[in-house]
Amino acid sequence: MSLSTLVSVYPLIKLPFILGGGFAAYVAANPPNATPSKKEMSKYKSETLSQWFQSRAAVLCAMSPYFLTTLAESALTVAHTFPWHPLSHTILTTLTTPASPRLPPPYLAGLALLTLGALLRKSSFRHLGPLYTYQLSIRDTHTLVTFGPYAYVRHPGYLGAMLTFVGAGICMLGPGALLHDSGVLGAAVVLWLVVMAGALLARVPVEDAALRREFGEEWERWRRRVTWAVLPGVY
Repeated sequence: MSLSTLVSVYPLIKLPFILGGGFAAYVAANPPNATPSKKEMSKYKSETLSQWFQSRAAVLCAMSPYFLTTLAESALTVAHTFPWHPLSHTILTTLTTPASPRLPPPYLAGLALLTLGALLRKSSFRHLGPLYTYQLSIRDTHTLVTFGPYAYVRHPGYLGAMLTFVGAGICMLGPGALLHDSGVLGAAVVLWLVVMAGALLARVPVEDAALRREFGEEWERWRRRVTWAVLPGVY
């Protein structure tokens, strides 16, 4: 019996996958450190991006469609498991859903990408330690970290975010997903993720310029060794 068939017979089996994806998205979105001081952020003053796009709220907002979908999918899964409950009837008649829960290959692929992105971001957080902040800043004790994932791309945290966005999009919009046949709503989710991804990638040249000013030749040696900013072979 395949996993997808097993889920259609025992819907509750899908719940750990749904909640696991939600936890991975939270790990990817949650900032590892507190907001830096105004002095530490002042070195980016001449190249300021929107303060909102540098906040925890922006990242959590970027993932909010996935968090909401996670809650809805969890409720649907429980409702399919206990269809005789009065609340289940309300959920099943309110939310448009496939005849039964499924775990199609595209959903599992999206979940794998989302999890990989979260793990990469967590590794980036760990290797930068207190230096990793969502607000653009140069810490008073800043050093140039060139090991771990930073030995392969200069901004692995952003690569992790891109993987997370793509994975979340597949999970939300792929076959068997709640928003698969939602039309305009699905297009709005895609547009939202693209806008947030673009805002995140806009930080790359700004960060590179500030680090070049701060570390000079040390940064240049690192750039010559690690030529790709985010995605090897592409950018």
